[in-house]
Amino acid sequence: SDQVWREPYSISLPLFFFDFLNNPQKKRMSYAASFGRGDITEYSKTQKKQCKQLLKLFDIVTVREKEGVDICLNEFEVDAQQVLDPTMLLLSSDYAKLAEQGEFITRTTPFVFLYLLDPTREKLEIANSFARAKGLEVVSILPSSNKASKTYPHVFDVLSGFYKSEYVFSDSFHASVFSIIFEKQFYVYPNYKRGNSRLSSLLKMMNISDRMIEDGKVTVSSIDYTNVNTHLNELRHQSICILKKFLKTIQNAG
Repeated sequence: SDQVWREPYSISLPLFFFDFLNNPQKKRMSYAASFGRGDITEYSKTQKKQCKQLLKLFDIVTVREKEGVDICLNEFEVDAQQVLDPTMLLLSSDYAKLAEQGEFITRTTPFVFLYLLDPTREKLEIANSFARAKGLEVVSILPSSNKASKTYPHVFDVLSGFYKSEYVFSDSFHASVFSIIFEKQFYVYPNYKRGNSRLSSLLKMMNISDRMIEDGKVTVSSIDYTNVNTHLNELRHQSICILKKFLKTIQNAG
C-alpha cells in the first residue's frame, strides 16, 4: 500500500507491478496502491507501457484514491476498485492498546497535537493561533527540521499523540487517518509536494472535505463522528470482503 506506484518514490517501479513473476498464471492483487497524485506524468513512456502490460495480468486491482481508479481506467485500461488504506481496517481499540504504551506525552489536560512533515512559518502560526484562542498548549513530538541529527519518536509515542489530544493539525495522510480512527477534531494543511490528492481523496471519502485548511482559514464546524463511523464501517466491510475474495481464489487454485 501507500505510494508504491509513484515513480519518484519507487526503487524500481515495475517491481511493484510484479515484473519478477515469470508465470502469467500466478495470482496477482494490489491492495490500496497509490499513485500519490492525480496523474502519471512522472512515468516515462517505457514505464507506462510496461506497467500497463503488467497490470493487465492482475486478478484484482484496488487503489487507495478515487484518482487512482481513474488513472487505471484511462491510462492502463484496467478496472480498479477504491478501498481503505490498510491502517483503517483495524479498530480504534486495536491502536489504543499501542498508544497507551507511549511514554513521551504524560499530560492529562487537553492539548493541540501538531504533526507536520513539512513545517512552515504559516502552518505553525495557524495552529498556534487556534490553540491560543482555545486556551490550549501545542504539543509536537517530531524532530525540528533544522536539526542535523534527527531522532524520531517511537510509534507508540506517535499514536499516543493522536490518542490523547483534543485537536490535531497536520499535513500528513496517515496523521489524518489516525485522527479519524481516534475520532479527533482535526485540520489538514494541503501538501502538494507529497501529493495532495491523497489527502483530498481521503477527506472526500469520509465526507469531511471541510477539514482541509483553505487560504489559512480553519473551519468552525465539528466532525459528526456518528456519520463518519457509519460510513467507515461500511467501507471497512467492503475492503475486507475484497481481500477475502482474492484469498479465496488462491485457496481454490490450490
